Order: sequence, then C-alpha cells, then structure tokens
Amino acid sequence: MASTSEAQSLCLDAWEVEDHIYNASEFESDEENENQPIKDELHEPNEAQGEDDTEKASEDINQEVFLAPHVGMLFDSMDEAYDYYNQYAYKKGFSVRKGAIKKSEKDGNVIARRLHCSKEGYREERFKKTEGNKKRHRGETRCGCKAKLLVNKNFDGTWVVSMFVEEHNHVLATLRKCHLLPSHRKISESQKGMIDKMRQSGIRTNLMMNYFSQESQGSRNVGFIELDARNYMRTRRKIEFSVGDSQRLLNYLNEMQIKNPHFFYAIQLDDDGKLASIFWSDARCRMDYSYFGDVVCLDPTYGTNKYAMPFVPIVGVNHHLQTVLFGCALIFDETEYSFVWVLEKWLQAMKGSHPKVIMTDQDSAISGAIAKVLPCTIHRYCLWHIFQNAKRHLGRLFTRGSKFGQDLSYCVRSPETIEDFEKKWNELLTKYDVNENDWMLRMYRKRQHWFRVYLHEFFCADMCTTQRSESINKFFKGFLSRKMLLLEFVQGVQNALIRRREKEIEADFKMKNMQPSLLLHMPIEEEASKLYTPAIFAKFQEELLGSLRYKCEKIEENGNIASYKCWIPEKQVRLVQMCSESSFFVRCSCCKFEFAGFLCRHILKVFIVANVDKIPREYMLNRWTRDAKCGKILMKKVKKFKKIAILI
Repeated sequence: MASTSEAQSLCLDAWEVEDHIYNASEFESDEENENQPIKDELHEPNEAQGEDDTEKASEDINQEVFLAPHVGMLFDSMDEAYDYYNQYAYKKGFSVRKGAIKKSEKDGNVIARRLHCSKEGYREERFKKTEGNKKRHRGETRCGCKAKLLVNKNFDGTWVVSMFVEEHNHVLATLRKCHLLPSHRKISESQKGMIDKMRQSGIRTNLMMNYFSQESQGSRNVGFIELDARNYMRTRRKIEFSVGDSQRLLNYLNEMQIKNPHFFYAIQLDDDGKLASIFWSDARCRMDYSYFGDVVCLDPTYGTNKYAMPFVPIVGVNHHLQTVLFGCALIFDETEYSFVWVLEKWLQAMKGSHPKVIMTDQDSAISGAIAKVLPCTIHRYCLWHIFQNAKRHLGRLFTRGSKFGQDLSYCVRSPETIEDFEKKWNELLTKYDVNENDWMLRMYRKRQHWFRVYLHEFFCADMCTTQRSESINKFFKGFLSRKMLLLEFVQGVQNALIRRREKEIEADFKMKNMQPSLLLHMPIEEEASKLYTPAIFAKFQEELLGSLRYKCEKIEENGNIASYKCWIPEKQVRLVQMCSESSFFVRCSCCKFEFAGFLCRHILKVFIVANVDKIPREYMLNRWTRDAKCGKILMKKVKKFKKIAILI
C-alpha cells in the first residue's frame, strides 16, 4: 500500500464522492465483468438467522481485525485495490463484482474503476427477454444493493479510494458460507493441472471434489466448488476443440505410431473429406490376438462418444479368463458398410488371421458384414442381448410371477439334440400362447446362431455370452463417458487398457508365486494344478468335485470303445464314450470340452471308474495353460508386424 497524502490533491479527473448516480456514457464495459459468474450465488434469505453464538463471535473478531476501506486509502495498483476489497468482502459476507471503468481521453489508459457488491443493480431487460426461451431459468440474484468502492489513478501511478459505500440492503452470508460466494472462488494453477490429469484418467467430477476436500481438510478450504470445476473443464474442451478435435486425434495417433511402429490405425473419410470412422489396435492387442484370437466378441452396443459415434470394441478372453482387447473402432453409423470397413481393417491389423467364432448381437447389419468378411467364421449371438430384446418384445411375459424367462433359458441351454430342442420349443410356444408372435418367429429362423444345441460342438472358450457382455462394461467402466471428445475417448480406452494389463501382470505374478490348494489330492488334480492357470484350475477342480456326486455305469462295450451312463437323481443323464487304445478318444453328450476346452465332470467320473489318472494331452488345450504365452510364436508374430497407417 502506498503512503498516504492529502486526498484533495489526488482526485483530479475522478468522480465526486457524493455522486451516487452512474453516467453510463462515461464508462466502457469491462470484459472481466462479463466473465464474472453471478448466476450461482448461494445466498439464502435468512441464512444469518439461526447460526450459533460461537460462529457470530468469531465473525465479529475477524471483522475487527481486518480494517474496512476508507476514502483516501492508497494502493500500488488496481489489482491490489480489488484484492483488498475482496478480502474485506469475505469477512463481511458478500461477493465483489468488477464494474465499469473510465479511460483517459489522452492515451486511453484506465484511470478509474468501480467495484460493487455482486447484488448491485438489477438484471437488464434484454437478458430477461432471452431468459424466457431457456429450458432452465436462472433465479434473480441482484437486488439493487448500493455498496461499492470507487478507485482513481493518481499522476504518480498509485490508486486512491474516492468513494466507499458500506451499507448493504440484503442479508450477508455467514463466515461458514462465504467460501461459496463467486468472488471468493478461484481454481489455482496447480489445481487446474490436477483436474486435467484426473479428467484424462476418467475420474468423475464428484470424486475430484472429494479428493480436493480431503487434501484441504474440508470443502471450505478447497477454494472452489464442483460447479467451478465443471465450468473449467468445459472451457478447456472448447479451447481444445478450437484446435480441431479430429486433427488433435490424428496427431495423437501419429505420435503413438512413432513411439511404437507396431501401433496400427486406419481412418475413413466421408465425401466431404471429414473424419467418418476410425479403427486402432496397439502392438499388445495384436500380440494377444495371436494367442487368444480363436474366439472374439464384437459389441457395438456399449455406448457412444460426444459426437454420438458408436463405439465398437473387439475383445476376447485370455488364459486367466480376463477380458483382453484386440482392437476397437468409432464408426459413423451402425450400417453394414461401416461394419464391413471395421472388420476389414481389423483383419488387416491381424495379418488376415480369421477367428473361429465371433459373438455379436443379432443386428442384421453386423450379420451381413460378418457373412461378407468372415464367411468361414462361426457367428454366434449374444444371449444377454437376446434376453434384453425378449423383455422389450414380450414384456407381458416377464411380469412378476411368470416363469417365461426361466423356461426360455432352459429351452436354450438344456437340449442335447435337435429333436429334443424342437419338442421343448413347441411346448414353450404353446404354454405361453406365442405361436404367432413375430419376434419369436424371427428368432426361431435364426436359431442356428444362438441355441446351444446348434453350437455346442464349436469351441467358445467357455465364453458365456451374458458374462462377457457384462465384462466388457466392466472393462471400460470409469474410463469412458458419452461427453468425451474424440481424443479424450481414445485416451480413455488406452487408460483402460493400461489398467487391465496391470491386472494380467498381477495374475501372472500370483500364478508363479502361489500354488493352488488341492482338495482331493488325486493324481489328476495334482497334474491339473501344475499345468492350468489358477483360474482354469478352479473350474477344473469344480468339475472334479462335482464328479463325485455322480453314479457311473458301463452300458455297452464294442471292441475298444466303451459307453458309460452318468447320472444323479433328478438330473439329466449324460452319455460318455471312451476309446482307451493307442488313439485315445473320449466324448460326452454335454459337449463341455468341445465348448469350454476343459473336461466335464461326467468324463472325469468315467476316468475315476476306468482308473485314468492323467489328463490326455489331446484334452489339455495350450491356451488354458501356464505356458499359453510362451514359445517362439511371440517372436514370429512380432517380427511380422509392420508400421502401418491407413487412410481410406
């Protein structure tokens, strides 16, 4: 603060102290006034009433310590004058708004500034007219308060208070709520940096505020509220978008490919040369596909980004039964043309290696694309989506007390022969009177894609379609949002990948440093614990324990081929055939091994009866073992990868 002098010699070219009337023609609108938020003032009509005596006493002490401004008080700069008045306002319980300025006619420099209580004046009529067109109407916050501070610039560069009106015509905020007033809220540079990092990591705004509140030992000490954080992030997005969201994304993808030449991406442009679709897959995704790409799941129903572009992840399952990503795309629309483009670019990234089975929803556009691009791949529908559609088309049958859902599920999963399926399907139609239902008729025509009796002989990596769809949601949960721009969305996918790969590292560590517990101490159990990963061994052990409940009887023997019947009371009878000669062969009517890749309880029961104490090598799938990712295949596959960036 500058040294004091005679106030009369300081007020040249300034307002009269007694002048309480603004002359709008003398002042220019200040941009800072337009940017100062007032819509979210949080005054309450009677908030000063009902506060306890302790808080009032503390407030009085603080007001006495911090002196009020007075006419003749000097400051080194206009900013210093504002800071002082704002600190005074915090102690008193009101918010400051920067008002009009006055400029010199000689050089155009600012020579005077008004600082008001934020409740000064009233809302202008032009804003009241536009307010009626908005869905959400802002409440009136101004009430014509006269409290203000006027400062003028002296010849020596200092600023002097030429007028100070202290009285307010409204209830002031208590000290406990002053941190909510607009002029006392500001996000520091360090806080902005932290918000940017949290936003890139997909952390929600409310969780950000919880962190800042704990770090500051209370929300009063944070310095801003959740609304300020949201406004800041919205402003950042506008700045980033001004650069060009598509161009920023392309720059990011180019940087990723420079860092790792095996990073693959392709973009599709529309007729106007604008970005329409994009596909990308990093080196690890391509490597994982070489090991676990026999069964994949394509789910375009997960969600969209800010531009309503459908997100299409292509995933599989690894030897720890964890979801792994093989590539993903943001597409222009859900047409067959777009899906054909995605599948073609995905195959190009995977060196033309086709999966054995692909799972999707029953969308006709996807089905057409798969028929064109993957004609030799088994196409299976996701049961989760089918049952969701069933609820939409047959809602009356899913009411409380109805067993239609259970009966439909039983009809889908239990039949072992086509004849048995046809019988149960007709019984279902008759029982619930849906013989003429259009949706049921359409789904019956597509039965080869979703009824287990048509698919149980094809390996699906025990990928229960319902669980895998839920796993995809879990994979990206917390990392992606419909409000994200293109670059934010792609970065969110990469962050989700990093987290998931950390989970796989943890699973590998536990596998190498922890031996599963044996429950039966049988030779076949001990062998399985050493060969399978813990996740697969847990499923095998469950089957082995379940086998003890079954009774087994040899019903036929034809040369070296023996047939067995396995059953438990009130359960379906399973038939097992086994050839124990040089070319070992075993098969169960449940087709568990063909579908999941590990032996079922019925075969294990026959092994116990037939004294087979080891798992035949033909029935030990390498993709489920501890060594699934070991061997020369890794180097061979990686060496074939090339630096590829495609623009189509």
